[in-house]
Amino acid sequence: MNQTQRDFLIKHITASHDKHTKELRARKPERPSLNNYLIAAILSDQFEFQPEQSIRAYIRNKVLSLGPSDALIKHDRYHDDDEDGKLLTVAANKLLVLPADYLEAMEKYEATLTEWEAEVEKADAIKETLILKIQIGSNEVLKRLIEQADNLADLQLVNNRLLLTS
Repeated sequence: MNQTQRDFLIKHITASHDKHTKELRARKPERPSLNNYLIAAILSDQFEFQPEQSIRAYIRNKVLSLGPSDALIKHDRYHDDDEDGKLLTVAANKLLVLPADYLEAMEKYEATLTEWEAEVEKADAIKETLILKIQIGSNEVLKRLIEQADNLADLQLVNNRLLLTS
């Protein structure tokens, strides 16, 4: 098998990978919106603040951990929604009791995202493995593979065929 044929296979595999990756990106799970869950909690009368002592302890610890040039309340003249341009940033879970529905949705999201990321990594690994196999593979194995190139839409299938014919 000459280099032109190897290049053809690599281009074909790269195109298949790009198509598969595009489909994967379209299926990337969306992170649940904390704002929406907080509004739903307010509307269903389930909105709660963390206990006052917990909030005070968090803010106290945050202030004590700030460096000499840091400040708890910062001036930000670029924020239009705050008349004085003063901003105080506090993690939502330190100030509010996060709604149970949100926590459940986040758990599902994180599990789905982990699966999605694994699928993306697997597709990338298969592409890299196939390119390496094509570059160093024997002429006979690659000749059989290139004869079937029109049927090689699935990179997993290509990888399995190379394993079987090696």
